[in-house]
Amino acid sequence: MLKQLAIIGGALVVVGAIGLGVEARTGHGITFPIAINSTGFSSVSLKSPSLIHEEKTVSAMDVTNISVNSDISKVEVLPQASKQAAVVLNGTSSLPQSDFHLSAKVVGHTLQVVLNTETHVVNGSNNITLEISVPQRTYQSVGVNDSVGTLDIHDISAKSSNFQVDTGKITVENVTGSITASSSVGAIQVTNCSGALNLSTQTGAINVTVPKIVHSIKANGSIGAVTITSQSAPEHMTFDLQTDTGKVTANVPGATYSTNRLTRITGSVGTGGPQVTAATSIGSVTLN
Repeated sequence: MLKQLAIIGGALVVVGAIGLGVEARTGHGITFPIAINSTGFSSVSLKSPSLIHEEKTVSAMDVTNISVNSDISKVEVLPQASKQAAVVLNGTSSLPQSDFHLSAKVVGHTLQVVLNTETHVVNGSNNITLEISVPQRTYQSVGVNDSVGTLDIHDISAKSSNFQVDTGKITVENVTGSITASSSVGAIQVTNCSGALNLSTQTGAINVTVPKIVHSIKANGSIGAVTITSQSAPEHMTFDLQTDTGKVTANVPGATYSTNRLTRITGSVGTGGPQVTAATSIGSVTLN
């Protein structure tokens, strides 16, 4: 494994040097698609990106759960006025169409959508969108997992939703029900959602905007700011905000503060109500 990584690292250095040489001579940068598959280092190609397009339609009359897993793409989930689910893969990539394997099927009451690639682009052009349009109804659960790419979830209703991405931003808008979202590298943006929130990221900001805080919110980051905004003042709420390195700010009308320091603020409005917990290791924490 170490030998394989050393070979790959050396190749990347060589490719980088070539790229710099081309840029110095022409004034333009050049992108070299490099791929790694299960056997190790693959070829370097200068071909133009391939057009990628595939569509699948699945009957979703009895679907109560949605499960999506993607290797490398932007994933969009949105409702449509139909009893069918439409799955569309579209875009351009340094990988050929034959490297993408898309499946969409119903197992029991679960719509399962899976996008796998035979190789993973290390450096190259990849602009792929996996769009999933589902019947507009309230689902028991919605789960979306993406290795590399952004997640955009809009206007979906479910009792519980779970969104995960390794590298990429998560955007959730107008979604009802409890939401769990986590990103290793990438920001999380939640807007106009109703339900308990459990959000976490290792590197990236967390931004939450809700009409009114009526459900519990938990937002934890390692590197990045955390901002929670309620568009109307909550009548009942407890909150605990803290950072290791940064500043904590609470702009909460009618709040009683039990702790009010630069790096931690705790307090409440009224009696009981939802609990808001926000913390980060490096970055500011703000409750408005």
